[in-house]
Amino acid sequence: MQHHENEALYAFRTFGDTALRFAVCCTQNRAEAEDIVQDVLLMLHTAPRQFESDEHMKAWLLRAIRDRAKNYHLRSRRRAAVELAQAEAVAACGDFTEEYALRELIFSLPKNYAVVLYLYYFEGYRTGEIAMLLGEKENTVRTWLKRGRKRLQLALEEPIC
Repeated sequence: MQHHENEALYAFRTFGDTALRFAVCCTQNRAEAEDIVQDVLLMLHTAPRQFESDEHMKAWLLRAIRDRAKNYHLRSRRRAAVELAQAEAVAACGDFTEEYALRELIFSLPKNYAVVLYLYYFEGYRTGEIAMLLGEKENTVRTWLKRGRKRLQLALEEPIC
C-alpha cells in the first residue's frame, strides 16, 4: 500500500463513515461510538502502522474499534438511552430510507448478532473473515448470523401499531 504522510487522516477520510457505523453497531450508543472512533484514530496517529493494503487498514480499524468497545460498560445503560442513540444514529445518516430503517433494526439486536449482520451485509465480509476480525470460531459466527437473521425476520414481521 502506498505510504501516506498521515495514516490517521487517510484512515478517517477513507473509512470514517464505516468506522462510525461499526462503532455504533458495537456500542449501540452514538456518543460512545464517536469517542471510540476518535480514540482509535488518535492511537493510529500517535503510533503509525504499516498496512499491506486498504483492506488491511480497514480490518485493523474494525478490530481496534471492537476491542475498544468491549471496554465500555454498556450493561448499566438504560434502554431509553440506547433507543435515543439509535434514533440519533439513523437521523445523522440523512434521509430516512429502508436501508437506514434496517440498520436501526439491526442495531437494536443483541450486540453479537448486530455486529455479525452488519459486517456480513453492509461491509461484505464472509463468515471466515468475520471470525478472524472478531477472534471467534467460524461456526460461532455462522450461528450468530443465523440467529440474527431469525430475530431480524421476526422483528420485520411484527405489526406496526
